[in-house]
Amino acid sequence: MDANPIPAWTIEGDLWEWGIPDAPAFDPLAAHTGTRVLGTRLQGNGRYLADDSTRIATPAIDTTRYTQVRLQYRRWLTIEDAFYDQATIEANGTPVWTNATDPGGTLNHLDREWRFHDVDVTAQAASGALTLAFTLASDASGEYGGWTLDDVCVVGIPRPGCGDGAVTEDELCDDGNVTDGDGCSATCVTEEAPPEPADGGCCGVATDPTGPVLLCMFGLLGLRRRRRPR
Repeated sequence: MDANPIPAWTIEGDLWEWGIPDAPAFDPLAAHTGTRVLGTRLQGNGRYLADDSTRIATPAIDTTRYTQVRLQYRRWLTIEDAFYDQATIEANGTPVWTNATDPGGTLNHLDREWRFHDVDVTAQAASGALTLAFTLASDASGEYGGWTLDDVCVVGIPRPGCGDGAVTEDELCDDGNVTDGDGCSATCVTEEAPPEPADGGCCGVATDPTGPVLLCMFGLLGLRRRRRPR
């Protein structure tokens, strides 16, 4: 994604960068979408620092009207076994994913291509607000490339009512959101539609007509609504 997320996200530590990846020893040669990515040490040798910790967190996302909320994104992660170094995803401060370990401490996580990653954050989103964070903590040796992120989205199924994507007898339209100015108003009344956006982007909207529908986008992170199963 080519929209800079860093001004809106909260960063702890000095490793996070937004730009064109240029550390081929560990990182991708190109973004998954567009030209720029969010990641740790995108230039030079690409290695994260020893004895260090860093964290980047999204702004709070309003999830009051959603169920079955999930984080979906593209990942290129290289990191030592979790016995030594830890890459973690947090939802409202609760770890919801971390890299693996084995008894010998030799299970290094080495992505060699862009990987789609889907993480259930329904329990954390039930509070009505969701903040997601990507963290990395390292020991004194064995540094790799760390996180590289692209196409970061949050998806969820709207709760029944205006904005759930199903037109009922008391609605003139229902486009799956409660946003004015998109052809169907926040109260499900028909209005003039804006120009159609270009296809593509995160979560495969252009290729799956029954899948997510764009609600909003800020920086690298977007909130999308999945249609309720019929």
